[in-house]
Amino acid sequence: MSLLRNLSKLGLTEREAKAYLYLLEHGKATAREISENTGIPSTKIYSVLKSLESKGWVRVESVERPLKYVPVPPEVAVQEAVERELKEREKELKEVAKEAILDLSRVTKKGAERPAVSYYGKSAEKVMERILSHCRKVSGILHVGREQEPKVLELLQNVPNKYLVVRSEDESPEDEDILSLKADISIPETFFSLSVDEKYLVLGKESDEQLYVVLLEDPVLAKGMEEHVRYVLEERAKEGS
Repeated sequence: MSLLRNLSKLGLTEREAKAYLYLLEHGKATAREISENTGIPSTKIYSVLKSLESKGWVRVESVERPLKYVPVPPEVAVQEAVERELKEREKELKEVAKEAILDLSRVTKKGAERPAVSYYGKSAEKVMERILSHCRKVSGILHVGREQEPKVLELLQNVPNKYLVVRSEDESPEDEDILSLKADISIPETFFSLSVDEKYLVLGKESDEQLYVVLLEDPVLAKGMEEHVRYVLEERAKEGS
């Protein structure tokens, strides 16, 4: 039956689909009625209905015994099911993409020339979000513009390992891996240089209106940036001890 197949694609088991279809035809019913008229074993019917309820396909009409179940309107139930499936699929694809990027980077011929790529505006924002959401470590220097709250600093908060030197007008919260330097800032733009996973070097400028980024895959430069930042942080730590 094509209807059952379609419902299975939306995340329902055969028993769940039969129970939902019975409720659509009859409006409301008890677990016993559903079991007797669909062939679903009485020992299984409550778990089936509980699953349907958690998936948003049915709801309990009242708390009086015996409980009566009513179907959620198809347009609502199907839409919620589609959204759930899309979220799960998106999560799976992100994991696949992460592994594919790592695998493909190993295939790339060592020593092959990799030109720098420039991004501007929305494209630059998407690139930064993608890079910083998947990386493991970032080291860098940021010069925060006057009265600015740059998006790049917000994105960096989610990086598990970060080592940063930040110059800004305001004092930043204490963090052993972030050196905050208070300075008189006269320019409105934020400039930054980041080493991502010791593989990519990201140079950027951010203003209130636009973001401009240059991405270069160069492990030598990226490693050099990472070592420089770590050195500055270690020296400042010695001075404070």
